[in-house]
Formats: sequence, C-alpha cells, structure tokens
Amino acid sequence: MSETEIAAFKRRWVEQMTALAAAPPPTIEQQRAAFDAEHGAVPPAENCTIEPIDTGTVRGERIVPAGADMGKALLYHHGGGHAFGSALSHRHLVSRLASAAGVVAFNMDYALAPEHPYPAGLNEALLQKS
Repeated sequence: MSETEIAAFKRRWVEQMTALAAAPPPTIEQQRAAFDAEHGAVPPAENCTIEPIDTGTVRGERIVPAGADMGKALLYHHGGGHAFGSALSHRHLVSRLASAAGVVAFNMDYALAPEHPYPAGLNEALLQKS
C-alpha cells in the first residue's frame, strides 16, 4: 500500500470509530452486516470461479481456481467464535489459499450464535442436524 492509501485508511478508521462512539450500540445483525461489508469488499483471488452451495443442510460456496487439481480439496469453516463471519467475509482468504494450493475450496457457512447456540454450527460442520 502507498502512503496515500494508508493515510486514507486511517482517516476512514477514525471517522468510523468517532461515529460508532456517538451511536447506540449496534445489534448483532448490524455488527455482522458491517463485518461482511468490510471484509467482503476485498476481492477474491484472480481467475477463481465462485459457485454458491445450498443443499438445505449445507451452505457455502465452491471456489475453483483456474487449473485447480479437481481431485484435491480444501474445506474451510471460518472463525468468528460461532457468532461472526460468513463465506462472504472469508471469500478473499479462502480463494487465495485455494489458488496458492492449486485445489478446489469449499468455503462454508454455518448457523451462528446466539440464535443457534453452540454446538449448532459445529453440528452443521459435521453434517448433522442441530
């Protein structure tokens, strides 16, 4: 990043923190939306095809870098303390991991707390009913 880009990032960060300090605390839904918007804005790795997955039980996306070894796969369940994160917020990271490894990636979503208390997300990751 250039000095100008870093300075612009710092200005935006200060503006956001000032606005947050003056506002009532955001709801969990607002926090998640802001997290997804911020992290989801980072573009995925170049030359990746991204396809949604939704079987009714399993949700996420399949990321296929150009030239990927279709016989190998990366399964990624995002962090976030079982309360934050999504396939969108981690797409840029997972696409880069898949591209670097030359494999297909499965970037998964799962039920989040507090609406779906632990171990609901873990059970979904294990393909069990929560």
